[in-house]
Amino acid sequence: MKIANKISFSFLITALILTGIAAPIFYITARNNLENAIFAHLKTNARSRTRHIETLLEEHKKKVKILASDISFQNSLKLKVDDNPSSSKDIETSTLELKEALKQEKQFYEIFALNPDGEVVISTNESTIGLDKSTDASFLGGKEGVYIKDAYYSKTTGKRAIAISTPILDDETREFLGVLVARLELTGLNEITADMTGLGKTGEIYLVNKEGYMITPSRFIKDTFLKQKVDTENTRKYFEDIKKFGRKPHLHKPLKYTDYRSIRVLGLHDHIYDMQWCLCAEIDEKEALAPLAKIKILFVITMTFVPIAAWLIGIFVSKLISGPIQKLHIGTEAIGKGNLDYKVGTDAKDEIGQLSRAFDKMTDDLKKSTTSIENLNQEITEHKQAQAELQAAQEKLIDTARHVGMAETATDVLHNVGNILNSVSVTTASIRKRVHDSKVSYLTEVVGLLEEHAADLDTFITTEEQGRKLPAFLANLSKELIAEQELYLEALETLTKHVEHMAEIIRLQQSYSKTTGLVESASIAEIIEDAIRINTEALSRHGVEVKREFADLPPVLLDHHKALQILTNLISNAKYALSDSGRDDKILTICVTEPQGGHFRIEVHDNGTGITEENLARIFEHGFTTKKHGYGFGLHSAAIAAKEMNGSLTAHSDGHGKGTVLALELPFKTQEIAK
Repeated sequence: MKIANKISFSFLITALILTGIAAPIFYITARNNLENAIFAHLKTNARSRTRHIETLLEEHKKKVKILASDISFQNSLKLKVDDNPSSSKDIETSTLELKEALKQEKQFYEIFALNPDGEVVISTNESTIGLDKSTDASFLGGKEGVYIKDAYYSKTTGKRAIAISTPILDDETREFLGVLVARLELTGLNEITADMTGLGKTGEIYLVNKEGYMITPSRFIKDTFLKQKVDTENTRKYFEDIKKFGRKPHLHKPLKYTDYRSIRVLGLHDHIYDMQWCLCAEIDEKEALAPLAKIKILFVITMTFVPIAAWLIGIFVSKLISGPIQKLHIGTEAIGKGNLDYKVGTDAKDEIGQLSRAFDKMTDDLKKSTTSIENLNQEITEHKQAQAELQAAQEKLIDTARHVGMAETATDVLHNVGNILNSVSVTTASIRKRVHDSKVSYLTEVVGLLEEHAADLDTFITTEEQGRKLPAFLANLSKELIAEQELYLEALETLTKHVEHMAEIIRLQQSYSKTTGLVESASIAEIIEDAIRINTEALSRHGVEVKREFADLPPVLLDHHKALQILTNLISNAKYALSDSGRDDKILTICVTEPQGGHFRIEVHDNGTGITEENLARIFEHGFTTKKHGYGFGLHSAAIAAKEMNGSLTAHSDGHGKGTVLALELPFKTQEIAK
């Protein structure tokens, strides 16, 4: 491919890659920012409506409480209790006061007083006087203090209302004289929730009582009062919060869910604690995320025109670059044919211009040189050959270093895979033998039966006893074949488990070989278990028992892959030490100490022969090893990795025959601390 095409295509591919990466990131960021802005707006509206409703209810309670403190109510209830005939005047006065209060408070549609027995004695609605309200929630709750009866539908008045009640007490003796009850319509609450300012075409705010029924109007459905059940993720979360937190302040998580209309919405909730009401603020997801449609169009335009523009720019740039190069190419061909007077130099001040002038100078030098063209070509050929040999030697050296560094781990992995393949081979041979034996047995049985009944072949059909032998034989043979089939299935199951084990070894080896440098939240226990699984076959082969002595620790921030490499090397080193110890009880113990001084410590103990003081001082040196076939890279690379993680790797041994302790110390930093 021409260099001009390479440049233009490079511009095009670069633009495609950059837009392909940047566009989704920008889109996701824009979507998240838009959702966060919508949730913040809903939260502000919900909080504002909640405070407004709480303020309204508090004002109504204060008004009812003040009204109950009027001395005339106390006198009326006292006289009524004493059955004093002169109480009628006081009752009339109290009734007038209630009616006057009713005129002033437009949201109240009925006010009445109950005596201690729950009987209506004073009321703005004379038809209710004498009614027994002793079992009504307003009376029972009002006896204890200011009480609001939850929203209900009055069959007598046809109104949707709540009732506020408060005890009437004697100012002097604090004796309980009765209960004052004020009934009010829900128009005030409805006006608060029906305010759709800033909620768009599909946003709404509504109240749900503690039974899960809607008590304020829906924007979309008519007549929902105490009829529309709202069982959404939002209300379920509200009831969970009530059980978990009670009246304690807590965060309300915004949600995306399906609402009572079966439409996807963005929403959240707030609490009216005194009434155990849930205030839901919602807006349709389609409307909320509508601005993203314009962003999608912008993305399409960007993805289309940016690569095209980059490609055109690449063509222009390639021409600027390839023009002088083409001229230089023509010149080289002319000079190559022996025309040493041909000039290719240009006045350009860039690298190509410098090259062209240098080329002309080289041509002049060639003319003055006494070296023949043949010798010059020979020198060039030798130079290229030497350069190729040097490059090959470098590549061989790099490849050798890479393979030496991975030799020990690759040996264990290949041994594990080899064991599994051997087991697969044995199992396969077993299946073949079973198939062969089954066929031989089957043929033998058939021949034997035919020989046994050869003399009776003429009577096989006519004799009932002989006629039953053949079906019986065939039935027995069928049972044996079924049994053989089960054995084959067991063998195939064994093969499957071995293959799965091979996949696990390869996965762990890939994880071990990966070095991303990425610091992330990781579980120390899981890293230790992965390191043990990498060495499982070798540990089992050498008869090493692994003990774990560590409690659960919170996830910590570290390079998962480097930690896995270090622990794998430590366990592998302990495994070799135990295999050469000659002990019957080969035990490898891994323990994790509690964090101290901002660090935590992972120790790998073995009960092998231990390390001499002289070798202990050199154990982490590059190339030092006491193994017959070792390379001395494992502990050295582990120590370097520990240092890169701002930690340390140390070794301790009490002497020959006392075992060895390899300890890895790393900074202790949890996700919470990082935040």
